[in-house]
Amino acid sequence: MTQRIESVWGDVLDPRREAMWLQNTVGYPLTARRKAEIMNLCKVFWGAVGLFSAGVIVGVLFAPEKGEVTRKRIAETTADIADEVNSRADDLKENVTETINTVKDEADRLKRKLKR
Repeated sequence: MTQRIESVWGDVLDPRREAMWLQNTVGYPLTARRKAEIMNLCKVFWGAVGLFSAGVIVGVLFAPEKGEVTRKRIAETTADIADEVNSRADDLKENVTETINTVKDEADRLKRKLKR
């Protein structure tokens, strides 16, 4: 006897039909344990989505400043970080260039020394 379950929309769900659909979707037979793992992963995923949404709503409701001020602060912080990254990239570029030139000079010096 097939267990009959009604979905939220009033459809009658047949667990065997759902299992066959899942098996056909992934392309290989699923064990009961694997089906349970997949269902648990779905629950975790939707739980995380729900918690993220709740966090966003709570953050907006209890934000200490107006949205305009917050956006301005985020833009300023982002600009500061971008300037710092660009500065460090320039420093790194200079150091690499110096190192390459030093290696080239040393290689030329050794080449001349070997020619003698």
